[in-house]
Amino acid sequence: QGKVTLQPGALFRLDLSMELGTERRAPLPHREVFAAHSPGNDLLLDDGRIRLQVRRCGKTFAETEVLVGGPLSDHKGVNVPDSLLPLSALTKKDRRDLEFGLDMGVDWIALSFIQRPEDIAEVKRIVAGDATILTKLEKPLAIERLDEILDLSDAVMVARGDLGVEVAPELVPIMQKRIIRASREVAEARQRLMDRFGLTERQVDAIIGMQLRSLVGLERLKVEQEHAEQGQNHGDLVTDE
Repeated sequence: QGKVTLQPGALFRLDLSMELGTERRAPLPHREVFAAHSPGNDLLLDDGRIRLQVRRCGKTFAETEVLVGGPLSDHKGVNVPDSLLPLSALTKKDRRDLEFGLDMGVDWIALSFIQRPEDIAEVKRIVAGDATILTKLEKPLAIERLDEILDLSDAVMVARGDLGVEVAPELVPIMQKRIIRASREVAEARQRLMDRFGLTERQVDAIIGMQLRSLVGLERLKVEQEHAEQGQNHGDLVTDE
């Protein structure tokens, strides 16, 4: 219920101890945040209102300097714009909710906090074509791998407010324009692939999946023609090593 004020230039520690916070330290019960950090990384508290820079860190703590101060109270969010968090985009609860939604026959699945295309691929394996995927783009790390994420998504949403927490506000319109342009190019490429080779949506998705799996060593995938009466396939698709 309390509140402290962090002053610019002050040192502030985050750790796993659940003792009440002060103007010098606060609990952060998320080991994955500490595991992802290194000196020089920034931490944003309370939707970016407070900015900290990591000076020293370990598996259970981070000692930071306050770059932008202000009032801080309990249960405020933490953003880590410079770091890839070593965790799945799906929590155990997310998995239960996803299975429930699929059992209910939902048409769309929306994904938040996507950092990388592998997060979407994980969901697509569970969905198995029974629903379409909408990806919320809110992390700068996701924009760095935008083309791969678009290949795996049926639609995307530009979360300008969330992006504006982790990047400079003036960069958000530029990112939005890039996302829109790239989305149009992906849509046109998918349609050309379907038209030229007579492929279905599912076959196009299989090709895209092959491209992603090639990143982890799979070099070859045969895409079978879905229409059994044609009795043929479209050949072997081979990726470069």
